[in-house]
Amino acid sequence: MSSKTKLQQRKRDFEITFRSEHGERVLKHLIRSNHILEPTFSTDPIQSAFNEGRRNAVLEIMSVLHYRPEDFMQLADNSEINDE
Repeated sequence: MSSKTKLQQRKRDFEITFRSEHGERVLKHLIRSNHILEPTFSTDPIQSAFNEGRRNAVLEIMSVLHYRPEDFMQLADNSEINDE
């Protein structure tokens, strides 16, 4: 399989996964729980690196799905997930 075909397949996989009703709920949870809308800084440099890694994973999903930064706030604000 060529690199271009692999990228196209990955994009389709992400869209099938995260554009569904269930996937959007999961994505909203990931945005809210992985430092997308808050600083990753910690006085412990290892914790900061860990926080940044979690954030980066969600940003990759958002990038593949072509979300823009302004979409992040809207997704988080419209979240129906109960944090309790």
